[in-house]
Amino acid sequence: MNQFKPGAITKPLDLRDIKLGAVQPPDPAIPITYETDVSWLKPIYQNGWPACGAHAGSHLKAILDHENEPDKKSYHYSPKFLWKEIKAIDGYEPEVGTDMRSIFKVLYNTGICDYDLKPNIYTDDLDQYTLYDNLIKEKENAHPKVIKSYAFGKNNFNSITEAIYKNKAVLLLLDIGNTWWGKTFVYQFTRKDGGHFVVAYGYDENYIYIVDSADRFVPFKRIFYNYVIREVGTAIDLPNEYVENLIRQKEFLQKLVALYQKLISLTKGLNK
Repeated sequence: MNQFKPGAITKPLDLRDIKLGAVQPPDPAIPITYETDVSWLKPIYQNGWPACGAHAGSHLKAILDHENEPDKKSYHYSPKFLWKEIKAIDGYEPEVGTDMRSIFKVLYNTGICDYDLKPNIYTDDLDQYTLYDNLIKEKENAHPKVIKSYAFGKNNFNSITEAIYKNKAVLLLLDIGNTWWGKTFVYQFTRKDGGHFVVAYGYDENYIYIVDSADRFVPFKRIFYNYVIREVGTAIDLPNEYVENLIRQKEFLQKLVALYQKLISLTKGLNK
């Protein structure tokens, strides 16, 4: 029996979100197969807590940092620290987990500390795991390990494989069920257990390769190409000025849409 508790929520709509397609033009020449090196990675088990988002976020950052500095043998970051920081900002009860935007917001604004500073204690209940205690030294350690920016992509197979190839690791939101547990090769379920975050790091013609924190015994899995993916996001290496300009443009667009909707509403009122 698994102890899995769903912990992945669809993020609310926000027109300020940066789309991968807006900053990374399509590339028809990506290879048929690709795999980022994760042979060094020690996947961290989420222990039945609905903290898959924090665990996926820690795996994502570790893989990206290893790609930037491959001479270092391994990176090992704290999902417990990330979870505490996420729950301080996301507005959701701990029992329901979090959304993808909140994971990236913390990685962008706060970063993530080394695992040894805030390790998982598997005897903790959810309240103990979530409790926001004194994190001064952990925040100091985390601050240099922020991401530069982040963006969200399309959820079809071709777009996901392109995002993996260009960005080396990608966060996925999907649902899992009876086909998940103890399986290396995963097909669409017939009984849903709930929403889950995983990290994709490779692909071939038939599968996407992922790191999973829920299955203690098979953390490295391959999901079939037609498996339903709900959301896709990743860290991107863009200058702050560029990102801020994109956000300003999107905020302006959001205000225009609101004004247009208000105008339509007023027009309908006058025509009654």
